[in-house]
Amino acid sequence: MLDLADHLAPLDGNEALQFAEEAEALATVLAQPARRAEAVYLKGRSAETLLDYPRALGAYADALIAFEAVDDMGGIAKVLRALGHLHDALGDFPTALDHLFRALALDERTADDGSRAATLRTIGLVHARAGDRATSLDYYRQSLALASATQYPAERARTLNLLGVALNDVGKIDDALSALDEALFEAFRSHERVPGTAMQLHNIAGHCRGS
Repeated sequence: MLDLADHLAPLDGNEALQFAEEAEALATVLAQPARRAEAVYLKGRSAETLLDYPRALGAYADALIAFEAVDDMGGIAKVLRALGHLHDALGDFPTALDHLFRALALDERTADDGSRAATLRTIGLVHARAGDRATSLDYYRQSLALASATQYPAERARTLNLLGVALNDVGKIDDALSALDEALFEAFRSHERVPGTAMQLHNIAGHCRGS
């Protein structure tokens, strides 16, 4: 059930939420606190997909406590990154960055390069939404370098997509097109969902380049 909830969380929030709740109930009955923590985290992700931000915040707060109880630093970092992403969506950039830098510190302690690349990418996204394009580009490039060095094609796809968007925004059309081409390639290679923004801006950038 956890795997199903994880797979469905970004796609179908209602169905994912149902699986996550069932997984939480089962983990509680079986006295499996680590699995319960994961289920509660997935409840938050599902609620966020449904744009039910108060419910997502509550679930993430519960998940943070649950992961702390089993001393799972990777789980704590994952929840902090999710909270950063959620507060970014709410427009609370300082709180978002506070959560993300706490997550980054844990990523560095656990030497989890995949998680660290994801956190760096999300920090870049927050800076981009806050209007600081130069800083966002710096964090995207840090994330991309780490994902490339450690062979995370799905993470490369996500970061290249955002990097392409950022480069397009500052008028670097050729660089944007190159990044988006790579994003699409990595997305297909890793069976990652093809970023819609990459597809759209690939066409825009290609048109501008040829004009």
